Amino acid sequence: MAGVNRPRLRGMLLFVSYFLCSVLLSMVEDSFAPHFWKLFQHGAAALGSFLLSFCLSWTDRLCPSSRIEMFCTLTCLTFAWLVGLIVGFMMLGHTLLLILAVGPAIGMLARHGFADGMGEATIEVRATRARRRTIVFEGDVSHEPGAACVVSWPGKYATAWDHLVASARGRTSAAVVFLPENTKNFGKHSPIPRREGIDGQCWCMPLYGEEKPWGCRWWALWIENVEKAVQHRAELQVYFFEGARDKGKVASFETAGQENLRREALLKKMRDFKSCDHFRRAKEAGLKNLGRKTRYDSSSQYSREKYRLFLQWLPAVDRKFLEDSDGLGNSQKAEVAWLEKKGYEYTAVDISRFVRPVPGKVESVSNLPRKLGRQMDSE
Repeated sequence: MAGVNRPRLRGMLLFVSYFLCSVLLSMVEDSFAPHFWKLFQHGAAALGSFLLSFCLSWTDRLCPSSRIEMFCTLTCLTFAWLVGLIVGFMMLGHTLLLILAVGPAIGMLARHGFADGMGEATIEVRATRARRRTIVFEGDVSHEPGAACVVSWPGKYATAWDHLVASARGRTSAAVVFLPENTKNFGKHSPIPRREGIDGQCWCMPLYGEEKPWGCRWWALWIENVEKAVQHRAELQVYFFEGARDKGKVASFETAGQENLRREALLKKMRDFKSCDHFRRAKEAGLKNLGRKTRYDSSSQYSREKYRLFLQWLPAVDRKFLEDSDGLGNSQKAEVAWLEKKGYEYTAVDISRFVRPVPGKVESVSNLPRKLGRQMDSE
């Protein structure tokens, strides 16, 4: 605890010291005949200059949610800074130059002094925002013999997950792991145990075909949860997309990584599709007027129609590959392949039984999470 308080104390001392120095600097001109109102003006201008320089140096922490918000914040602070320059110069004259010269530097030093204290709070704020936007779960396996246990769930059905948990009244047994960005295990990697006989420094290679920024720690946690469920003779349940029960599987766990790379390569062609005449004609015909608000499966009218047109645009072989991939999320494909590799029996469940659109609680596509500790399910 002392280690956390020490940086906060340093930052507070810097704050107080700089404010006092600013006031003293503003009094230099009238040090022999100070007037109360003149002193008040100088002190207020000095404090305003300090606060502006201090806030500018903290911009990225004041607004951590998005680059757009950070840009807007920086623009507003810069405008306020310029106004402060004009007003301050009228009040303080050349003394203001001394304040401006050391203001940003002291602000940066104070920011460094606050790093441990304010930094921890900022990380917590980011984690809270991530938890509000998507599923956060590291598994909770029941020890009751024979109990049903969810071992694979498509992450794009976040609303359906809420219905599942609510229907179980807090007694949900699940091995699934969802780690959004800014949670402690996001971006971390786990080595492959030698006993598995699988090539690769971490689980990213067999799962995705290459190392991914969201990491593969979630997979190691998932395997631990599945083993617990198997030990307690649980009924393993795999949830498939609505109307796609038993579909979307990969050929085997050994091919999961390469199939993932192929899907990613095909989906990258969406950029070429969006610049073709076929897409432009579709937009002019009314595609651009379709709704952008999302429903229970994280898709919108616009995104579904755009993806349908994209499939039509692809060569037949590539189109069939993507159509056959529909039914499980990207990470789910590896999960199901692992269960089959290990010889663990599971029950295939259509997620439609838990799909319930929630009126008035629909997020725009821009608010959906873009990075998860397991790969975001594609539509």
